[in-house]
Amino acid sequence: MVDNSTSFLTLFFLVIQGVGDYLAMSYSRSKELWTPADPEYYWVYSWDGHNEFWDGRITNYEKKYPNGLVGDVHIDGQIWSTCNMKIWDAIGREASDKIHLVSTEFRLFVTDHKNILFFYFTLQQYVILCRLVYHIRVVTQIKMIWLMQ
Repeated sequence: MVDNSTSFLTLFFLVIQGVGDYLAMSYSRSKELWTPADPEYYWVYSWDGHNEFWDGRITNYEKKYPNGLVGDVHIDGQIWSTCNMKIWDAIGREASDKIHLVSTEFRLFVTDHKNILFFYFTLQQYVILCRLVYHIRVVTQIKMIWLMQ
């Protein structure tokens, strides 16, 4: 577990890593090559890793934030991307991608880097963003996924 002294940059890069993995997975899952019963359904990069040379990254990672942090952005980013893909499963690709892309665009207008982190890690702010884009039912689904992750 990473303690409270975890640097802003570490958490920021964890989020960026998770968002990148989310976008790769969103595209990959849209091709409908696998089902949730297949291990490949959860592999971020089906063409790389998951072999004797590299374990690869997954989006059915069992660790939870913050106790599951190990201090490696590539590993810890799986917490974020797993949560995001649960949202994708719950509300669908189009709605989920719009929310993620809008939140990424929002980052461009935040001048204080700490606000970026709080934007990504504060459920209330995320829910406010979702309300701007989608119906309250979708927001409720996202809140439940966040609380469980």
